[in-house]
Order: sequence, then structure tokens, then C-alpha cells
Amino acid sequence: MWRLPQKAISFSRIFNYNAAWFLFDWLPRATRHIYRYRAILQPQDVFGRLITHSVVVQITAQFPLVYQYFNQEQLATEWLLAQPAR
Repeated sequence: MWRLPQKAISFSRIFNYNAAWFLFDWLPRATRHIYRYRAILQPQDVFGRLITHSVVVQITAQFPLVYQYFNQEQLATEWLLAQPAR
């Protein structure tokens, strides 16, 4: 699961570095070898939700996985475990 920081103010150099690593390093490797399903835990604040949506829109075009949004980690985990194995 991938979780964006809860506060929009957190999106600084640290976020940019983490987002770049996620988008250009980890995600391409994971998609090639492991993952088809992605559970996304939604931030509580509206700015975090907007940024999450923006990132998902960007990655969906390049990495056509099945994305599902959740507000609770337990529900996200249950959904992931219920998905068929590769």
C-alpha cells in the first residue's frame, strides 16, 4: 500500500524526492515483476486527496494496474488479500 502524507504542507522537497523515487524507480520495477493491484489509503484532508488523485491519474496511464481507494488500512489489506494471485 502507498500512503501520501496527511498534511498538504508536507509536500516539499521530501515529497518531491519520495514521489520521484516511487514513480520512476519502485513502481516500474514492482509492476514488471509483482503487482497488479494497488490499494491507496486516502489522506484525511482535501489537499492530500487532490494530490493523491493527481498522482494516480499520472501513473494510471503508464502503469495500468487496478487501483482502489480506502479510508481504512484494514479494509485495504483485506481487499488486497482477496485479489487473485498472478
